[in-house]
Amino acid sequence: MSKFNRNIYLLFFFIAIVGASIIVRSVFVKKQDLIEKLKYEQLYVSYNFSSYLESIFSHYNTTVNLLSTKLSDTPKNKTKILEKALSLHPFLLAFAFFDKQGDIIAQTPNIPPLKVNKQDIPWLKIALQQQELLIRKPYWLKDEKKWIVPIFKRLTDEQGHIYGVLATGLDIAYFSDYHSTEKMLGNSVQITLADNNYRILRTNISENQYPQFYGQSLPSVLLKVAQRSREKHHITLDDLKTSGAIAQLVADYNDDFYAYSINYNKKYNLWINVFKKKGTVYAEIYSNVLHYSVFYFIILIVIFVFCRSLIMLEKSKFQALNYEVEHDNLTNLYSRKMVQSFTRKLKDLHQSFTLLYIDLDNFKAINKSLGHAYGDALLIEVSKRLESDIDNLSCTLCRYNADEFIVLIHSVDLEKVTQYTQNLLLKIAQPYKIKHNTLSITASIGAVRYPNDCSDINNLVIYAEDCMSLAKKNKNDYQFFTANIYKQFIKKVKIEQALRFALKNNEISLVYQPQLDTDNKVQGVEALVRWHSKELGTIPPSDFIPIAEENNMMPLLGTYIMQTAIKEISNFQNIHNVAFSLSINVSVRQFMQSNFIETLLRAYQPYRSDLLSITIEITESLFIENLDHLKGIFKQLKDQQIKLALDDFGTGYSSLNLLREIPIDELKIDKSFVDNISESDKDQAMLNSIISMAKNLNLSVLAEGVETLEHVQILKNLHCDLFQGYYFSKPLTLENLALFMTDKTNNNAS
Repeated sequence: MSKFNRNIYLLFFFIAIVGASIIVRSVFVKKQDLIEKLKYEQLYVSYNFSSYLESIFSHYNTTVNLLSTKLSDTPKNKTKILEKALSLHPFLLAFAFFDKQGDIIAQTPNIPPLKVNKQDIPWLKIALQQQELLIRKPYWLKDEKKWIVPIFKRLTDEQGHIYGVLATGLDIAYFSDYHSTEKMLGNSVQITLADNNYRILRTNISENQYPQFYGQSLPSVLLKVAQRSREKHHITLDDLKTSGAIAQLVADYNDDFYAYSINYNKKYNLWINVFKKKGTVYAEIYSNVLHYSVFYFIILIVIFVFCRSLIMLEKSKFQALNYEVEHDNLTNLYSRKMVQSFTRKLKDLHQSFTLLYIDLDNFKAINKSLGHAYGDALLIEVSKRLESDIDNLSCTLCRYNADEFIVLIHSVDLEKVTQYTQNLLLKIAQPYKIKHNTLSITASIGAVRYPNDCSDINNLVIYAEDCMSLAKKNKNDYQFFTANIYKQFIKKVKIEQALRFALKNNEISLVYQPQLDTDNKVQGVEALVRWHSKELGTIPPSDFIPIAEENNMMPLLGTYIMQTAIKEISNFQNIHNVAFSLSINVSVRQFMQSNFIETLLRAYQPYRSDLLSITIEITESLFIENLDHLKGIFKQLKDQQIKLALDDFGTGYSSLNLLREIPIDELKIDKSFVDNISESDKDQAMLNSIISMAKNLNLSVLAEGVETLEHVQILKNLHCDLFQGYYFSKPLTLENLALFMTDKTNNNAS
């Protein structure tokens, strides 16, 4: 999960960095584009303005040339001619016609009469000497309240003789207004006289600024700034005058950067400057940066929200998956794998606790008789009751196995835990209403305290399960771990380890307990297993058989018992020429093996004879398994003339319906029903009912645990068919069985 989050955030930061890089690159490209655009604009304005200026002055030249002819040919009405020409040029303020000596011959009436002395007008000689227009520095026309640029042009007649000078005034305000900022693409234009640096035009200034700009030449500071700028680019004014090219430069003036272009008009001796504050370019760049940044951050926020959503979605998926892994999907309790995690966590926190191992009693019978749907519903209800009781103590509840639960109680107070356990048993034992049926079930509980009883958390569940197994003998009971139980556990472990080598070490042997009829004749024997360990001594079957069952050793042990019993009894019968039945106990696990019939027949086939008949004893717990599958096995047994006996009848799960459906030949009544028949009329009545039922089903009845003559007499009166118990004989070796058989034969003969 953390790796996924890290990768998502790395992806986000990668996108953010790439996005930022793109923006920086875009801004840089935009900046370059804007600078290039500015350069192109200034080139355009420079060319355009130069062309316009050339057009104006050319038009003025044409006008002067026309006036030259008219003024030389017409002796009178020269003023009217000038007035008519003036009306055609709105940007000109007046005309004045001077002769070669500087005397005014005619002038338009919109200006006061001029009195000009040729010594005071050095420009007259210049104008008379040059063919092109003579443009001079601006001055303030007081009467008109205007700033004008004086322009002079010599007059020639048709023969080319110079006879005077025509003077006019260019209206700066009109000219400036005509060249608006829009037309100049946001640039300003400045035209200066090349010989004295006076401005004759400056756009984008107000009339209040005219005196500042037109009344004096360019400031020396500005000229120095321009010179430094040219020097950086290795350009001189002479170079520009010679080439006529447009130079594009950058200058720093009055804390502002200017991008400007400059070119020289040789014809009229003018410098044309087009300039613009670079700040306007940067303002546009900043505007673009702002727009890009806003867009970038919006996209970044969207991507972040998306990435965050991915993380949250993955987190929710992880949590859901983790929940599924950590919880049981039926009861929603913590699953088996969490038990070790919780115990380790409690250990790390130095927290003492008690582990309860809960197992439901006879739960498989409910699954078998009512179906798994009822079983699952019952487990859910049990888990709810367990959860409802955990508020009394700080607890953690887990479903450990099918019908097994574990409760971790954060306390080792024996009194509190005992009270809690007792209440738990009472709650579980209350009836359950499931699908309109009322069910009852009890539980057995084993309890171990950490670290009081066990300091190794790896053994806690094992010890608790052993305690539960002891409690299950009584059912609806609980058992705390004790030193005695620990000894039993150690003994169990030793038995388990030794049992794995018992067959290999030839430590397993068989004894046979006779089964007699009402005439005191031997009708059969039951094969019983014995184990004498070289290390542990004699171990009773009640100790090692359950261990063999738990550790899946019973199929191997059962096969050995089956093969050995058939071989020994067949040889015994052949030697002594006696016929009787051999009863062999078969465990549920052995019986349910896929090759059980094959294994049985392989052991039986070599010893088949008229003397030997086989009876397979099964317990009622077998009926928990799939009945349809069992019927197939029963049929194969019957086909081989192998009888079936139901052992320990009355202690398990059997019902009359099952007795009707399965092909049982013999019913073995458990010892617990026989023990008290001498003293209990109720037990006698129950035995009478069982025997009567068996007779009605054409079954023979064998009573186990017959230990007194009174037992025999009562059972005979109840019409029991066969007897087995210490009253007749304990389990015997083959040698003692031979003596027993001989003794019985002699007694019966006498």
